[in-house]
Amino acid sequence: MKKKLLAFMMAALMVLGDVTPALSVQAAEMQETVDVSMGNPQVSADAQSETLLDVSSNQSIVAVYVDDGKGAAAELVNTTKTDEEGGWSLDGETGTLTLSGFAGKSIYAMGDLNIVLDGTNTITVPADLGYGIKADGALTIDDTTSPAVDSLSVSVTDATVSTTLLETGSYGEEEAVTINGGTVSLEGTSGEASLYGIGRWAYFYNDAVVSVDLSDEGNKEYMVGMNSAVYTYTSGAVSVSVDSANSSSYGVYSLYTGDGSGNIALTAKGAAHNIQNTFSLDDDMTGNVTVKGYLAYVNASKAKWTVQNQDSFLWSYY
Repeated sequence: MKKKLLAFMMAALMVLGDVTPALSVQAAEMQETVDVSMGNPQVSADAQSETLLDVSSNQSIVAVYVDDGKGAAAELVNTTKTDEEGGWSLDGETGTLTLSGFAGKSIYAMGDLNIVLDGTNTITVPADLGYGIKADGALTIDDTTSPAVDSLSVSVTDATVSTTLLETGSYGEEEAVTINGGTVSLEGTSGEASLYGIGRWAYFYNDAVVSVDLSDEGNKEYMVGMNSAVYTYTSGAVSVSVDSANSSSYGVYSLYTGDGSGNIALTAKGAAHNIQNTFSLDDDMTGNVTVKGYLAYVNASKAKWTVQNQDSFLWSYY
């Protein structure tokens, strides 16, 4: 009986010895399985699982596709790398992508993505791509020095497919967009497809400055500035402007303010409205809130009385 058990254990070890090295070889060859056709990178399920199984000391915790506009397609990066010409660098140990003078087309991460801004950075999204920065997990953005120095602009002009400028993997706090610093500006126009600034939950902290400006140019397309719950605690300014001929378009789904001192400006033009669901102002907030246009999908003069903390609320209507 003991001999049979020993033989079985030796056989099991031999099988494991044959399988384990193969994972490293397959992971090393992962880049060959990538399909970046139509500008939307896709990786096979096998390749994704192999990345999780084989993480070396210099390999990133997340694979990132960076399209800096210098090559023919997005580049898959899953190790520590610096591209000075492209204006970006990836820290393989922390999975942090630093943008320093980046002027590209898109960024896509197969998991959580941390972005650090260093200087002025821009992403000009192709009209037929569908996203500017996309993370399958959470997306965090921070600055190096200050919002006055470090910035990121993500824009699309005349989008031909439904486009989200900042997109994360799911709803909820764990996979939210969190902006801890820097100036982040989202701008877009579309006459053929829906357009979103921030696709899911969002949090703004410290001195972050955030702005969203979308327009359908009178074509009745669906425009949404921030498509879910937004919590703002920043001392920086937050502004959302949506200009749409579609009465379903809106600026923010739900807006909650903390004890921040930053001013908030909401503007709805055309048939759009500013708040889709909830608008709550914290009693400890010291910044001002200015609303132009319809607050909700009702007459603005009635909707304004549901707003809390009237002392910091400035009303403008046209």
